[in-house]
Amino acid sequence: MTTLLLDPDIRDWVVLPLFVIMVAAGLLRHYVGLLLQGEKQPMPVIAQRSQNLLAQTVRIRSGASHYISTWQWHVRKQHYAALLQQEAEWAEAEQQKKADSSDDDPMSAMLNNPLGMLKGNMVFMVQK
Repeated sequence: MTTLLLDPDIRDWVVLPLFVIMVAAGLLRHYVGLLLQGEKQPMPVIAQRSQNLLAQTVRIRSGASHYISTWQWHVRKQHYAALLQQEAEWAEAEQQKKADSSDDDPMSAMLNNPLGMLKGNMVFMVQK
C-alpha cells in the first residue's frame, strides 16, 4: 500500500488558502442572501385557522382508529366534521367582510413589489 504525501508548501500556500476562500465565500453568499430577502408577509388568520384544523383532523385520520375504540373514533370524526363546518362558515363570513380588500392576495403583493422575489435569488446569479 502506497501513501500519498502532500508537499507542505502546496498545502500551506494553495490548499489552505483555497479552503479559507471557499468557506468565506459561502458565508458571504449566505448572509447577503439573508439581507436581500424581502419582508415576510404575515399569514392571514383564515389560513392559520384552517391549517391548524387540518393538522388536527389529519392526526385523527392517520392512526387514531388503531389506538381507540371504534365508537370513540366515530364520535371524534363527527366532532371534527361539525368543527370543519363551523370553520367553513366563519371563513366565508370573513371573506365577505374583506371582499373589497386585495391585501391578502399573493399576486397583488407580488405585483406591488416585483423585485421582492428576485432579490433573494440575486446572490446565486453571481458565478462562483
